Formats: sequence, structure tokens, C-alpha cells
Amino acid sequence: MSNRIDRRHFLQLSSRVSLAAALTPLWADPAHAAMLSSTAASGYKAIVLVTLTGGNDGNNTVISLDNHQYASYAAIRGAALALPQSSILPLSSGSGQPVLGLHPALKNVASMYNAGSALVVANVGPISRLTSKADILAHTSLYPAITRSHPDSLSLWETGQLGTTSQLGLTGWGGRTADFLAQEAGSMPPLFSTANGIFGVGNNVQAVAIQSGAAFAALPSGCNEYIAAVAASEQGSSNLLVSNVARLRARAIADQLTLTSAMSYAPPRTAFSTSQLSQGFKSIAEVIAGRSVTGANRQLFYLRHDGYDHHTSQLIQQNVQLSIFDESIGSFFAALEESGAHNDVIVVTHSDFGRTLAPNSEGGSDHAWGNHHFVLGGGIAGQRLAGTMPDMALGGSQDLDTLGTWIPTQSVVQMTAGLASWLGLTDQQVASVFPDLANFGAGPVRLF
Repeated sequence: MSNRIDRRHFLQLSSRVSLAAALTPLWADPAHAAMLSSTAASGYKAIVLVTLTGGNDGNNTVISLDNHQYASYAAIRGAALALPQSSILPLSSGSGQPVLGLHPALKNVASMYNAGSALVVANVGPISRLTSKADILAHTSLYPAITRSHPDSLSLWETGQLGTTSQLGLTGWGGRTADFLAQEAGSMPPLFSTANGIFGVGNNVQAVAIQSGAAFAALPSGCNEYIAAVAASEQGSSNLLVSNVARLRARAIADQLTLTSAMSYAPPRTAFSTSQLSQGFKSIAEVIAGRSVTGANRQLFYLRHDGYDHHTSQLIQQNVQLSIFDESIGSFFAALEESGAHNDVIVVTHSDFGRTLAPNSEGGSDHAWGNHHFVLGGGIAGQRLAGTMPDMALGGSQDLDTLGTWIPTQSVVQMTAGLASWLGLTDQQVASVFPDLANFGAGPVRLF
């Protein structure tokens, strides 16, 4: 292989995994800091993606309170899974909107919804085109069988691209969106993550890691300085591998210095719990509060909340997990109010898949397909349902089998394309990030 090919390969690698920031942090220069602060003060927007890993049970997260629908829900789920109607948190319903309620643990989410700062995206999932049950049964390739696999299902959600296990996308919708936002990110990349995931991999940008909670340990004092010195000396190496790795290391160190400065700029006074999810939200709130340090106008963040694979004892376990989620949401938006960003940031949920309406024999539910998700925050057209709730009937036209496996009536592609549009991507850019959007005549889910 020639040196020309080697160089091209390594430069391509650098662009994919580098953190795309200048080696000298702009915040260190007072003149630059003032300029960046002025830039960040106008038009800031950010998205925080929270993946509820394991497959959250949407049937007990968003519940129809229509008398007929609730009666069917209660009869099918029985004592093992049905939530008492009196415990469900009612949502305000406008003209033409269905009467809905939320799981009793979701007090902050319900409050935001009723205040117009949240919406429910109903029965959404990975589907290559909208179709009927008869069509799926006649053409089984329309049903992504990999929804039975947790990692493959998460990949479908995080990539925003559909296909078989051998055709899954190599980039995430967050990364591809960030590729278009690099010029509005100030002195750092626009993408940050507290967890591993393909969501944060773009063609030219990769997420900057945010360290939060007790799971992360700081390097010994002086270690960063030593690594930076080694990287600086090795950038001039005649060995292409050594010089490119050194350049990446130097950029990563510079980014982490900038990130540390941003996170310490105006830390929120709001109290956060010690849960890993809450601490992740706290770290993100710190980055957002320090947006004047980086000069960012657009940012994306990624979190994971594990523990939603409830095949057993679901009523107890889901209540614990959703309580942690709800507490974290409440603290996060309280912190955003401190920094004046509560109308400029939205939180959106993903999860592997929905779960069957019918319970199993262990007091839980099993892997299904369509699911309900939240979009939370200011700057959206909230207090509404985007899409339609499935009919609570086993074996009906919306149930792929006889267990309440809902056939999605909206695609993850439509939902995530709506998020990219909210961030300000043009229609052409949205089409580039989500090539499968062309399969859906209704276009992206409307968020504003």
C-alpha cells in the first residue's frame, strides 16, 4: 500500500474520530471568550437523548383513559400488570385530543405536559414504510425480526436507518446531524455523551465523552501534562501512525480542558440525586450553563438509563426506573431555568422496543414492537399526542400477533427527523441525515 493511500486512510480516520477542536482552547483568550459569549447568547438550541435500555413498557407509561379503552386494557393486563385507574396521572386534553394519563411515577413529566412543555409520540418504531398487518404477514421482510435483539434494536433507533443485522448503519442520527452543526458549535464539537453508543458517531464528528458519577476516576495529578507533552513531541514523527495518533491525543486533551472550564463556569444550584442518570443530567446541565465558554449555538447530548427489560415483577421494577427518570427530568429542567436555557433544550426518549400488552406468566411483559415516547421542553408545540394510540384489542388489525405487539403507525425515522428539523437543519440536510424519510409521505413528526 502506498504512502498516499496510508495518509488518506489516516486522515479519514482522524476526521471520523477526532474531536474537531483547535489545540489552543479559545476560552483561554478573554477577547475570544467575550465574542463566544455574545454568539452563544442568541439562538441556542440543544437536544438531550435518553435511551431507556431494555425496552420500556409503553402500555403502562402512557394509558388511554377513554372508558372503553381503559376497560379493555385492564381486562387484558389483569392484576399482574394493569395500573388502577385512580393511580394514573391525568393529562389535560385539548379539543380533538384523546384522554390520556401517565404512569403514577411520572409526576414531573405530567406537570410539563399539562403546562404545554411536553408531547407524546405514539406508537413509533423501526419500520421501513407504513403498512398493514396483511401486508406484513405477506411480506415478512417488512418486520425487522432483529427487534427481538436488544443491541440490534438500539442500533435501529440510534442510527435512524433501517435494515437487517448485516446492513445496520455505521453512523448515528446524532452524529450525522452534528456533522451539519459543526460551524455552530463554537470551540468544541456539538456532540457529547455520557455513554457509549452509535448515536454519537458521525461521518466527521464523534461525541466528546462527559465524565460523571462515581464510575469515572480522574487521572493522577500531572498525568495530563505529561501526556500532552508526549503528544506534542510525537506530532512531528515521520511515522504516519504515531503522528496522527499524537494529533488526536492532543486534540482530545484540549477538548477536555475546554469541557472542564465550561462545566465549572456556572454550576447549577439545583440538587440532583446520586443516581447515575441524575448525575449524567447534572453534567449536561453544567455543559449547557457553560455554553458561553465554548460559544455553542447548537449541541446534542446522549444518556442511557439501564434497567427496563421487565420480564418479571414489572409493576415494581418499572415504578423504580420511571421514578428515577422523572426525578432526573425535574432536576434537569430546574437547573436549565437557572441558566436561562429551559425554553431552548428538549429531552427525547428512545428505547429498544415496546412490550406486549398481554402479560406473561412471571408478572412481566415480553418484547414487542411499537412504543410511546416523550419529547419534553420549551420551544415545542406541547400538550398533545403526536400520532394515534393503538386499539386495546388482541389479534386485531394493529396487533402483529395475539399478544398486543403493536405495528408502528409512525417510524423512528419520522420522529428523529422532526428533532433534526427543530434544531434548524434545512429540508435538504434532514433528507441527507435520514435517507429513509423519503419512504414516508407524511414527513417528519411536527414538534413546533
